[in-house]
Amino acid sequence: MSAYKDKTQGTWYVSFRYIDWTGKKTQKLKRGFKTKKEALNYEKEFIRKTAADMKMEMNSFIQVYFEDKKNELKENSIRNKQHMMNKHIVPYFGTRKMNEITPAEIIQWQNTIIEKGYSDDYLKTIQNQMTALFNHAKNIYNLADNPCDKVKRMGKTSKKKMKFWTIEE
Repeated sequence: MSAYKDKTQGTWYVSFRYIDWTGKKTQKLKRGFKTKKEALNYEKEFIRKTAADMKMEMNSFIQVYFEDKKNELKENSIRNKQHMMNKHIVPYFGTRKMNEITPAEIIQWQNTIIEKGYSDDYLKTIQNQMTALFNHAKNIYNLADNPCDKVKRMGKTSKKKMKFWTIEE
C-alpha cells in the first residue's frame, strides 16, 4: 500500500507493482486523488481486479465482466446490459463485495425492483442480468456459489400470440 502526496498539485497518487495475466511484473502509477483513502482504495481494487479476487466490489466486477464479453456480445447488447446494470443493480450492490452478497439480499433487491411496477418481461430481463453476472463469476473466477440460484426468479415471459391474416380476411 503506497499512497503519496503530490506537493505541487495538492493531490494524492499511488505507485505500485503487480503481476499481470502473463505473469510479468508491471508498475502502475495513478494520480489525481483528493484523499489518501481514495488512492489506497483504488490500489486495492485494481489489484483485486487483476487477480480476479472475488472480494472485489460489484462495480469492479461489472467492468471485468464487460472486458471478458466485449468480443462475444454485439455493441448494442453491451450498451443495453450496461444501462440495465447501472440502473437496477449498481445502486443496490455496487459497493458490495461479490463473495458477500447473500440470497436474502437478492430477495430484498427483487422486492424493491418489483415494487417499482415494471412489467413481468422487464423484471425477468433484469433478473437475467444479475444471474449472468454471478454465473460468470462462478464459472470463470471461482466464486463459491451463485446466490441467484437459491432464490425464486422474478418476472416471467408473457407468451404473446402472433396474429396472421388469412386469405379470406
